[in-house]
Amino acid sequence: MQIVTIAVLLFALLPLVYYLLCLYCVIGYFRGLGKTPPARWSFMPAASIVKPVRGLDFEVYENFASFCRLDYPEYEVVFAASDPGDPVIPIIEKLCADFPSSSIRLITNVPRIGTERQSE
Repeated sequence: MQIVTIAVLLFALLPLVYYLLCLYCVIGYFRGLGKTPPARWSFMPAASIVKPVRGLDFEVYENFASFCRLDYPEYEVVFAASDPGDPVIPIIEKLCADFPSSSIRLITNVPRIGTERQSE
């Protein structure tokens, strides 16, 4: 009978051991904050951000400008519009003038594909 009692008590102590281990990890984590910055990845491939555009939205210039302010070494922003007369095109041209160091491209006459075709 004593072996069963000891086995049950040891089994009951397992959660306590688990919680103490968790507490140890949490304390170790918070002691290490602020000492060394996390290592940055050495490999960061060039990226393209494709942004389909149509019409004007609220604060559209600030929205598009946020793409030009990203903290990434090499990327391009490609704006795709289906209509060359879209009112958003002058906004994108202003964006190109305001951020000359950013790689910004505008593609027009993009074919509209898909099942949902909205009326103009």
